[in-house]
Amino acid sequence: MVSDLVLTDIRAGYRVVTLNAFLEKRATRFVGRAKA
Repeated sequence: MVSDLVLTDIRAGYRVVTLNAFLEKRATRFVGRAKA
């Protein structure tokens, strides 16, 4: 059985990864628009 602490850790890590991917997409789009 996985402890709640580990589950919370995994969830937090997943949220950080998705947030980073989201920001990366926005940054890429912003830079692309700035260059155009």
